[in-house]
Amino acid sequence: MSERLELTRRGVLQTLLAFMAAVPFTSRGARLPLDAPDALAAELLDGDERRVVVHTCGTKLDRFLRSRGIKPAHLAQASGYSRQHLFRLRTGKMEPTRRCMVHLTHAARTLTREPVHAGDLFDLTAVDARSIARWERAGRTRAEREE
Repeated sequence: MSERLELTRRGVLQTLLAFMAAVPFTSRGARLPLDAPDALAAELLDGDERRVVVHTCGTKLDRFLRSRGIKPAHLAQASGYSRQHLFRLRTGKMEPTRRCMVHLTHAARTLTREPVHAGDLFDLTAVDARSIARWERAGRTRAEREE
């Protein structure tokens, strides 16, 4: 019993990831508050090498997804955008186009079955908000004509 326990950065991150993955199962629907800037999120990225990325804060889109327990891969599939593109949007490395905002908002509405608005997912300027509202109205009238 005299084994020495070594603490590595990788071990700590993997433990943190495992803990965070278990929390939704134990709390059954507990949600993170949207205004918690210090909330932690971790994800395991697959690619050429396996690595853990830990986010201490995120964009409105990232906080929305975490608060609702939506997996980014599900939003990517529902919106028609790639997981990589969605990752760049969630981390703030890329700004979404208005068309992208509309598609992601619609996909979030579908997944959550809540009245989600683009302002819930993105920091909008007044011009963006008006333009997106026009796109959504045009989409609704087109859908009504098809019925």
